[in-house]
Amino acid sequence: WTLGTTAGANSLTATSAGLTGSPLTFNATGTAGAASKLAFTTQPSASTVAGVAFAQQPIVTIQDANGNTVTTASNEVTLTLSSGSGALSGTTAVNAVNGVATFTGLSINLVGSDKVLSAAATGLTGATSNTFTITNAAASQISANGGNGQSATVGTAVATAPSVLVRDTFGNPVAG
Repeated sequence: WTLGTTAGANSLTATSAGLTGSPLTFNATGTAGAASKLAFTTQPSASTVAGVAFAQQPIVTIQDANGNTVTTASNEVTLTLSSGSGALSGTTAVNAVNGVATFTGLSINLVGSDKVLSAAATGLTGATSNTFTITNAAASQISANGGNGQSATVGTAVATAPSVLVRDTFGNPVAG
């Protein structure tokens, strides 16, 4: 009898009509194999405001080749921003506890709908998160966008109309 690919309780039942002792159940407990890969078991929030901690922080699990959590693993897992621009802030490296690395306080400062996190740990196959979006924070500053410092004859239009940009604390443009 070979246990399946899922760690935990496994059973096999043998039955035969008319025989004493039927049905007979065999029980065994499957344990996870050697740690081989990482997996995002909780994805970061699908959309978050720039500079604000994700409402849903990522959780990365250390798994065997069959996708079972290796509860004896305590590897350090590191997250990086692998797609999109900006700085990933917060606790970006944690040691797994019972095979699970739980991250806290992560945020990104620049807007974009192309953000992806990558998880890495020495000796294990890495993992990537789903793509997520960072939106601008509240407007906090205004700056000249064009048309400043021009000369024109009195009563005529300047060559470039004055315009301004409204930005959030991180320099991201704020629409409207």
